[in-house]
Amino acid sequence: MQAFFILLAVAAGILFAVFGIQWLMVKSTKKAHGPQGYGRNAFIAFAVLALSILIFDFLGTRQMEAERDNLLVLNDELEFENREIAAEKNDIETKYNELQSDWNDKKNELALLSEENTTNKELIEEMTVKMAENENAADELKKQKETFNQEKEGLTENISALEKQLADAQAENDALNDTISGLTAQAEDSTPQVSNEPSTAAAAPASSTASVEYDNCTAAREDGAAPVYRGDPGYGKHLDRDGDGVGCE
Repeated sequence: MQAFFILLAVAAGILFAVFGIQWLMVKSTKKAHGPQGYGRNAFIAFAVLALSILIFDFLGTRQMEAERDNLLVLNDELEFENREIAAEKNDIETKYNELQSDWNDKKNELALLSEENTTNKELIEEMTVKMAENENAADELKKQKETFNQEKEGLTENISALEKQLADAQAENDALNDTISGLTAQAEDSTPQVSNEPSTAAAAPASSTASVEYDNCTAAREDGAAPVYRGDPGYGKHLDRDGDGVGCE
């Protein structure tokens, strides 16, 4: 557009120069030839002026059309660029929305992970406390086990000693039973015999009942008398070790 105005200014300058030249030619012709020469020269001047105007008008029109075509092409290019820019803008907005959505998702995931991390941290602390408590309990159980083992060893020694004492007492009881059996046999042998047969027959059941004696529980069991109660034939303190009135339980 600026070139067009420059061209118009140049054309105006040229027209001004042409008019000036024509005016000088008319003046000089009028002085030299008089009024007749003035009419022809004036016609020529006006013809040249009209032709110049037509030429400059044609050139200006062509220039304006060329500039208009250039402006139309430039406008088309600008519209195409605007469409491309609008499409790029839409793509950018779409990508921005996608990135915003992804960012929100990541933010939510981060919040969830933070909550899970806090929960896991609390669980770890609780498990650490429980592990410490379990370790203390294990140490206490270990100490109790050691104490129990020591007590067990002591009880085992006591049981062994008691078993030895029981065996010694059993052997002593067996020896006493043998002694009692021997003394009982001697007493029976030294008892005088009664010659009265009826009275002997009547007393025989009582003496046989009163003279029942078992050396040990094995003999009582073999005779079918076990258990032997206090007051029954064959009862003896050597058979009733716990003194509850029942022997060979």
